[in-house]
Amino acid sequence: MHDRVTLGRVPGQVHRVRGLAAAALVVFSVAACVSSTASPTVKPSRTLATPPSTMPPLATPPLATPPSTMPPTPTPATISWPSVPPAGQEVPVWTGIRWILGPQSNGLPARVNRTDTSTETVVFGWSRGFVVFRTIVYWGEDHRTLTVVPYTSPDGLTWTEGQPLDVAGLYPELKMLGIADGPSGMLAYGLSPKAGPCGPSPYDAMWRSTDGLSWRRVDNENHFTSIGGGSSGFVGLANDSTVWISGDGLAWRKTDLGAAAKDIEIVGVTAFAKGFVVAGAVPLPTDGWCQETKAPSLWWSRDGKAWSQEALSPAPTGERVWIQRMDDDAVLAISGEYGAPQTYRAWTSTDGRTWTLDPDSPVLNSVLLYSVQLTNGRYGLLVSAMDEENGQYPVGQGNLWGFQANLRLVALPQSGDVPPAELVNGDFAALGPTGLLVPNKDGTRFWLGAPTAD
Repeated sequence: MHDRVTLGRVPGQVHRVRGLAAAALVVFSVAACVSSTASPTVKPSRTLATPPSTMPPLATPPLATPPSTMPPTPTPATISWPSVPPAGQEVPVWTGIRWILGPQSNGLPARVNRTDTSTETVVFGWSRGFVVFRTIVYWGEDHRTLTVVPYTSPDGLTWTEGQPLDVAGLYPELKMLGIADGPSGMLAYGLSPKAGPCGPSPYDAMWRSTDGLSWRRVDNENHFTSIGGGSSGFVGLANDSTVWISGDGLAWRKTDLGAAAKDIEIVGVTAFAKGFVVAGAVPLPTDGWCQETKAPSLWWSRDGKAWSQEALSPAPTGERVWIQRMDDDAVLAISGEYGAPQTYRAWTSTDGRTWTLDPDSPVLNSVLLYSVQLTNGRYGLLVSAMDEENGQYPVGQGNLWGFQANLRLVALPQSGDVPPAELVNGDFAALGPTGLLVPNKDGTRFWLGAPTAD
């Protein structure tokens, strides 16, 4: 919606990809310092792509033994998943999550157990399934070699290996941050850790794909730091606070928000069925080190050409407004005072112009601060994330919440082979057309949480 084999997202880099309060905290922290039905056919799995000749052959170890906390429940031979409604039909209201542990023979490679090799596996969901990126870094005597191999699955249970990504000239420390799902495929983006005084760094590279198996390298010549996708197209935010629109992720055009947005710092972008939404704020005088803002506001455009400034009521009290697509038919905006949780407010909109304040302040204040939002384009979930300040997971109502038909939040009970609590974490999970996908710690096996619905 990183062996070391670490599954998750890179703190402070937001798309896919981070979500609600976690992303809100990142955005506010930056402010203080300066994210169709799957084909049922699954191709036979292939072996991991052969690394460059400079990398010694890797012995294939047996599949990693599942953690002791992993339930031994066998996978049923036949699984009846709730059907994904065709585009244009109403998505049933989710009432809970039923978990099942996926098979061990799923087409994903075993963990590489070598002291001179590290692997990282991250998983993302999109409207037609799931995508796994497996990053392999080999340390030679005087060089390092980077390989990134994609795997796709329509259901999260069986996987097909794709062609390695073009990573020529990229740092071995590259992290795959997320994917944006648009009308003609996906855009994936990655970033190497960089030291900087303030603000996010531009992505090091982007790749475009229509099926998740074959990816085309796309130069980030516009220096995007954030990308959103929806059925209207892609929208990108550059590090100079300019906004760009694209229909296919290849050709981009710069857009002008108009005189009302002159000298506004753009801090967030998203796309959905009704167009594009941009969040901006007025920059305050700075000492040259970090940028602070005030008076946050939103702009909306149907086609990325003509923009109108839209009002939130009551007026936001925070330094910025953070926005996120809930699904392809609804958008969420959040604002609050950094360090003052009880000031957080959220608004929802189905057209980008009329915004409704969510009345559940107690729910919002207990959920937003420690949650990541995931979406498959048809439905949205909030999944708990670790409280990075004290290293603990939130407690209380649970750790999964769904957006109902009236866009209100409700806790979702869980049943079946529920994975360990530390894995049911928005920093690690992905939401696709069949449900919520959670990997084990070495990325070789998954739990799939299928929705129960009215």
